[in-house]
Amino acid sequence: MELLNGTEKVIKLFQYIREVYASKQNVITDIRTENWYQFLDEIPIHTHFVKCPFLDTSNTDNMEKNIILEVIQPDLEPCPEIPSYLEPWLSTDWKIASNQLNFKEKLIKKEGGKQRIITFGDFFSNPEYQKGLSDWMQKRAQWIQDLPKQKKPEKIDKFFRNLWSQYEILKQHSESFELLIGQGILHYKQNDSIFYPVLLKKVSMIFDTENKAIRVIDINEKPELNITFLKKLENVNDEIIKTAVEELSKYNYPLLDKTNTRYFVDDCNKPFVETDEANTDSFLENFVQKIDSSSAYYKDVKQAIHSENEILMYNKPVLFIRNKKNNNILQSLDNIINEMKQKGEVSDVLLNLIGENSILSSPKLEKQTLSTIRGENETILFSREANKEQLDIAQNIEYSNAVLVQTPPGTGKIHTIVNLLGHFLAQGKSILVTSPIQKTILDVNEKLIKELKNFCVFDLEDNEIEQFIDMIIKYSSNYTSEDMIGDAGVLERRRKEILNRLSIIRKEMYDIQQMEYETITLYEENYTVKEAADFVCKNREKLSYIPGQITLQKHLPVSKDELELLYKTNATITQKQELELEFSLPEPQQIMSPQTFEDSMTEKNRYTAKLLQLQGKIRDKVTIDFQNGIAKVQQDPLYTNLNSKKIEEIKEIFSKYEPKQYSEWQLSAIFAGKNKDNSGEKWRDLIKTIREAHEYHDYSVEKTFRKDIDITDEYISYKSIEILKKLQESFQKGRKIGGLSFFIHKDWKELYESLKVNEKQVSNAEDCEVLIATIYMELKRSEMEKLWIDLIEEQGGEFFYTLGMEPEQKGMDMVEKIEDCLNWYQTVYNPIKNVALECGLTPKCFDIVGDIESPIEEAKYDIDFIYKLLPQYISIAELLGIKLSGDINGLDKTIALLQSEKFAKSSICNAMLSALQEKDIEKYQKHYEELLTAYNKFDEVNKRKKVLNKIAIDAPDWATAIQYRTGIHGASECPPNVEEAWKWKQISIMLDKIVNQPFEQLQKEQGILTKELQDTTIKLIECRTWHYILLHLEKNKKKKQYLHQLKQNIIDKENLISQLQHIIPAYIMPINQVLEKLNVNENKFDIAIIDEANQCDISTFTMLHIAKKVIIMGDDEQIRICNANEDAMENEKLLHSYINGEIPNEFMYNTKYSLYDIAKTVFQPFMLTEHFRCMPNIIEYSNRLCYNNKLKLLRDSNNAIIKPSVVSYCVNGKCDDNKRNIQEAKNIIAFMIACMEQPEYKDMTFGAISLSGAEQANLIRQIAFQKIPPKEYEKRKILCETAQYFQNDERDIMFLSTTDSYNHENFVALQKYNIKEQSIKQIYNVSVSRAKNQLWLIHSFDANNDLETNDIRRDFIEYIQHANDYNNNIQPNSYFETVVANILIKQGYPIIQQQLVGNYKISIAIICDNKKVSIECHGEEQSNGKENILLNMEKQAVLERMGWNFIHIRSSEYFNNPKETIKRVIVELTSLGVTKTAQNNINAITKDNILLQKIQNKANHIIQEWEKEILKI
Repeated sequence: MELLNGTEKVIKLFQYIREVYASKQNVITDIRTENWYQFLDEIPIHTHFVKCPFLDTSNTDNMEKNIILEVIQPDLEPCPEIPSYLEPWLSTDWKIASNQLNFKEKLIKKEGGKQRIITFGDFFSNPEYQKGLSDWMQKRAQWIQDLPKQKKPEKIDKFFRNLWSQYEILKQHSESFELLIGQGILHYKQNDSIFYPVLLKKVSMIFDTENKAIRVIDINEKPELNITFLKKLENVNDEIIKTAVEELSKYNYPLLDKTNTRYFVDDCNKPFVETDEANTDSFLENFVQKIDSSSAYYKDVKQAIHSENEILMYNKPVLFIRNKKNNNILQSLDNIINEMKQKGEVSDVLLNLIGENSILSSPKLEKQTLSTIRGENETILFSREANKEQLDIAQNIEYSNAVLVQTPPGTGKIHTIVNLLGHFLAQGKSILVTSPIQKTILDVNEKLIKELKNFCVFDLEDNEIEQFIDMIIKYSSNYTSEDMIGDAGVLERRRKEILNRLSIIRKEMYDIQQMEYETITLYEENYTVKEAADFVCKNREKLSYIPGQITLQKHLPVSKDELELLYKTNATITQKQELELEFSLPEPQQIMSPQTFEDSMTEKNRYTAKLLQLQGKIRDKVTIDFQNGIAKVQQDPLYTNLNSKKIEEIKEIFSKYEPKQYSEWQLSAIFAGKNKDNSGEKWRDLIKTIREAHEYHDYSVEKTFRKDIDITDEYISYKSIEILKKLQESFQKGRKIGGLSFFIHKDWKELYESLKVNEKQVSNAEDCEVLIATIYMELKRSEMEKLWIDLIEEQGGEFFYTLGMEPEQKGMDMVEKIEDCLNWYQTVYNPIKNVALECGLTPKCFDIVGDIESPIEEAKYDIDFIYKLLPQYISIAELLGIKLSGDINGLDKTIALLQSEKFAKSSICNAMLSALQEKDIEKYQKHYEELLTAYNKFDEVNKRKKVLNKIAIDAPDWATAIQYRTGIHGASECPPNVEEAWKWKQISIMLDKIVNQPFEQLQKEQGILTKELQDTTIKLIECRTWHYILLHLEKNKKKKQYLHQLKQNIIDKENLISQLQHIIPAYIMPINQVLEKLNVNENKFDIAIIDEANQCDISTFTMLHIAKKVIIMGDDEQIRICNANEDAMENEKLLHSYINGEIPNEFMYNTKYSLYDIAKTVFQPFMLTEHFRCMPNIIEYSNRLCYNNKLKLLRDSNNAIIKPSVVSYCVNGKCDDNKRNIQEAKNIIAFMIACMEQPEYKDMTFGAISLSGAEQANLIRQIAFQKIPPKEYEKRKILCETAQYFQNDERDIMFLSTTDSYNHENFVALQKYNIKEQSIKQIYNVSVSRAKNQLWLIHSFDANNDLETNDIRRDFIEYIQHANDYNNNIQPNSYFETVVANILIKQGYPIIQQQLVGNYKISIAIICDNKKVSIECHGEEQSNGKENILLNMEKQAVLERMGWNFIHIRSSEYFNNPKETIKRVIVELTSLGVTKTAQNNINAITKDNILLQKIQNKANHIIQEWEKEILKI
């Protein structure tokens, strides 16, 4: 036989799977064999309780149009209403007849903002209230007595409960069953098994709890032809079916046609009349005629009784429940097989499963660090809190084709899926999340954060697709992929910063905690942190007098004698004297004696007199402050940093200048030369004109000599010169002047005829030159005249006519004078000003002071300033700045010495300096003598200083305290026990180094950064996902256009999904919807996450085909798939014919083994271990039974209202021949009702599981339907089922029934082996782990006598009986923890010591309302010790995810200062919302027993009441 390659093996495997499912396609042809059916014409009719428009429209006026059927639960007369003032006093539900009335002892009433306690006796001492209570109780008693006399419409009640039961089945098994309405019953008389409707329509059933009404409603699904059924019939061909389908699609016939609505009521005897209008009846009649012409259609079923036709069809609508059909499996398998054959390719995952590709033998695990414990990783992005297990899954799928994950009950698989989904979205991957169970999809939808829901499709309905398309269009219009990747870059950098900082913080926190376990060593003697803290605390008052820091590990730096000397000098030397010598004092002979000071003042008087004289001259210009020796000009100092050399230089300049007198025109010229703007332009024009005229004078005389020139004034212009030059040019070129040239140049002719030389007209070039010279000279003299008159003559200067006929000649004599005036500022003013500024004078000196009304006045002001004022300014500056500040008889030397930095800190020197400055001779004398006294104590101060310096080396603050005589250090005697105080100080400093570590700040920062990390990660996931979506649209413009078109009209779903595959990144839907709505060949995903793989049979291999990589999640310790109707022999034959040993473990490839089972043979599974669902005492059984104690039990039981969490209750029950135990069933429902009546069970949900089969589950459900009101049943989500049907669900309170009872003859022990192809161990695991808060085991065994030791039932009963025993082996708190706990208890806090939270122990716990706080004590006494610091940090990381807050107390801090430490703890507790409460002296066990006893008493009472009735079971 030829060996097959991998692809061929996979194809063979899929062909085998197809044949297995083809053989399972069982077509039901008789409606009466469906799971449930109800013909509408057989519904009991009631005017009030049953409404069905198809049957009767008389009572349906107010019904909504889409309601097909409404059934209201018949009810008895309600209990009489209680007066409003009585109801608050009742603690039981007074509306229930079986409830005894229990009254509260007291109530708290609010009055005016204050609370007042009212007792029952005080309240009902009011006669009116007494009478009201008595009257109502009598009415209620009468109502209870009359209850048996009331009658319900039994038929209606039975029908209601029947519908209710079906409603519960549909609700709990929505993925398995569906409700339909059928019409047109096709019946073959010769074959009675052919009895089924040909028209079908999906409908829905809802329960209105408020109105206690069950309704069947139309959900707008299109009616469909029952093609599967029709194809089963021999005489129905494809053409008939095709025609009927087309007609049905065209006319959309209603199954409950209004034309025949009321025939059941009043038209029974009327024959069917055919009309032209197309209706459902005519369609059905035509259809059955096509099947067989001899067939008959009856609108009235009764008329068909005597029909002789072999094939009949009835108008007989029927409601029924059927198994959901999944014909898409065969279609999908066919498509996959064809694709594999065409392409010759299969997925790597499938090849792995059949053993073709080698894979890693074991998964790669992340190293356990403080970051991985919290699920933190730089490259893995989780949108919610995470753990290391989730990181491992994400890491391994990167390099593996498949990852197998074991998901024990309650270990956060949905949370894991949500985190993985976010990570894959951020990678730009397309993702499929699928499961055979609809609830998984709903749970993912619920858990997924809103930011990521935008990228996921949960259903392929039009509205969901439209919303997604709208969002895509909007986003792509506002952003680009580059925008998103830019934002992502910023977020990535911030996220990396946060992770780095968190790593540093945790390392620092670890190091700080480690310090608590290290020793403190002093002089080779070791102390624990606690010993050191105790020593410091006990001796703080006695030995803490040495201030500040000291050098560690060094002995006292001075001897006792030196210390005594030092403290003695506190009295003999004043602090001022010490400080003066410390600051340094000048030697007395270095400074001026008081007598010399008095003589030094004389020489300054004569300079002062001269200064006064100068001030009198320029009082309005300069102000002089004689006291401070400064002069000011316009509030600015007259000078700064005088330069004596420059003063001498400027004085020399002043001696050479003689003041001049300037005329008015000269002053105007001087001012014009002041600025560098155009103000001097006219003067320069005058100079230029004079020079030009003078230069042209000789040439003009030469040309006009002996020439008689006739020129009128009108022709004296530059234009005439221009024309003459052109005439001259024509003469020079030999051209004739006349006719044509005059015609062209008319202005030539006029000039030619008007100008004459020697009384003749111009005849040659020379004549032209004579005329030009004459005109030009006249023009220049005219210009000169205008400027002269304007600038000189009109400003008092010489008249122009005095210059004669040739003014340019005399005018040249004025040019030099004019230029001297124009340049006066540059040649005189500015040079003197510059030297004055170099002397040190302020520029303000040169500002004009006062009002200047004309430029001439300004020029005059500047001239007077230079020649008159400025010399006086220089004199004042010289007197003040040089002569009066000079060295006179040593006075200034003394002042300079006292002002030196060396003596700046000396108060004596400063006082002497002040006396000199104030010229106070008496004051100077006083401080001079003080200086002499201090100077004489120099040697004694030096000795003191040497001792202080020794101390200062190792204890600078202590030396300072002695030096400045602070506190006790200012005494003249040395403090006692200095050696011991020195030791105390060293230990205290070393301890403070530990105490002052910023642990609390680091913890707070860690919390803030952790929150920011999660927010940043979510934003980063969003940005990255949008980047990939927008990038795909940018690369494929047609896709974007398609979206806009699609928004208008969504039509083709098949094409739609293939178009949107890369735009919608995540699809989350059950497997049946994947096969129905996705094309498994066209729609491929990067990653598929398959949940509940232990309930996936081999058909789920289709999911492995449509994904490049898969994450398979499930649990082989829970119940796997069960196909009871499978033909094992037939499957084995098919397997042999297709596979025949080609694939490893081929025996598993049937519908009994799950996808998880098969995958486990190839892939080593990861295991989720953090369990949060059940109370620890509940799940511990499963942990021990199935998971080798690997689960970390993290559900916190401390704040549980319901205790104990597990209860065992033995009844005197017997298992009957129908595998039912009536006593167990009755007790379960009685306990359920009893629990519901307790306030502790408010809003909790309930469930019951039979451990021994469906018969007992049905019995429990039947009793529950009878005894529990539907509204309560719905509110409490009650479910009574087997473990198989309860899998994937959970309830707050669970009741388990063992059902079995001891029977001597046929009793069989149940060991942990498979029975009925289901593992007993799996059943028990699933059953137990459904309970979140409380688990009740109701059994009929004497475990010790009835059951063998290896019987799982005995093991389970014994576990339940002892699970609530309090653990007496818990290690007691340390001394440290006990002390802290006792103090907080005295403060009024509800402390719990040695509290177990799952697998973790909390030594001091506080639980207040919803606040949970763990107070952690760290030190060498703690049992966890130094080696467990990391474990404690792991504990905190895990418990913080459970809502616990942590407060840390380090032994270094507490034993060093207990009061302040407790004060800090109380502040932190207050900030967390934890308040002090009154301590309840009733212990936990007593409270639990009281509640349990109340429930048992109530349940027994209920059972007794039921014994009086006849249960319908």
